[in-house]
Amino acid sequence: MNRGAQHHGILHVHPARARCNRRPSLVVNARRLRAAGLFLMLPALMCGCRRSSESVETSDAERGPANVLLISLDTTRADHLGCYGHPKVKTPNLDRLAAEGVRFVECVSPAPITLPSHASLLAGVYPFVHGARDNSVFRLPEAQETLAEAMKQAGYTTVAEVAAEVLDRQFGLAQGFDAYTDTRGGGSRVHERSGAEVAARAAARLKGLKDRPFFLFLHFYDPHLPYKPPEPHASAYPGEPYLGEIAAVDAYVGRVLDALDELGLAERTLVVLTADHGEGLGQHDEPSGAGAGSAER
Repeated sequence: MNRGAQHHGILHVHPARARCNRRPSLVVNARRLRAAGLFLMLPALMCGCRRSSESVETSDAERGPANVLLISLDTTRADHLGCYGHPKVKTPNLDRLAAEGVRFVECVSPAPITLPSHASLLAGVYPFVHGARDNSVFRLPEAQETLAEAMKQAGYTTVAEVAAEVLDRQFGLAQGFDAYTDTRGGGSRVHERSGAEVAARAAARLKGLKDRPFFLFLHFYDPHLPYKPPEPHASAYPGEPYLGEIAAVDAYVGRVLDALDELGLAERTLVVLTADHGEGLGQHDEPSGAGAGSAER
């Protein structure tokens, strides 16, 4: 996707809704986290979790390990979110995460293409190292250790819900996951799963995971071409369908966060939200949209 331009992405790390009153514990070997690319995020994330003066001290062993929710928004430009200063788009859920957690000012994607970027996200190395250098024709090698494998070895239940066919299990990202639902998950192949479906599946997954430590990876594909935002977002942004898609995916993320609240998981779940890359939108001599050669088939 968006091969011609590599826009700054987004990255928020924080306790879910930033309401936890104790420092969370993520019981995973530091070497494995570093290899998986999450190690450097954790200190900043933990700093965002304030200790209440009224809370009773509880050991990490008594609390158990923190859950991890990793959310990837496809083709999402940082400067088209409210929390990064866009004057028009409404993204209240993402804005709240950024305000109450840790917002990174600069986060550059390792590749402006979906599979290579997500492979780097989960493996913690550049595409020229892991080998998944383009969509559809490469795959992540089984020899490459991933974050899901590290979390599974640490005792976590690992689950993924992905929305684009270029991330289907045949391309290697399913390794380490106990359950990995992709575009073939319903038995018949589709090119894309809607954000509404991914959010609903995530809420259902959380109900089954609430009594054990989990690593849940969610991928929302909606901001990618073709832009077809659902109502009421299409009407809210006439002539600007990309903004409508951004507003829609914000609502889907909100549903997942609401599920964490309703299940009592927010206090012990670390949420990491990022994008695989940005979007051209006519800049850098790219045509309007994702840019030349961006279509994924």
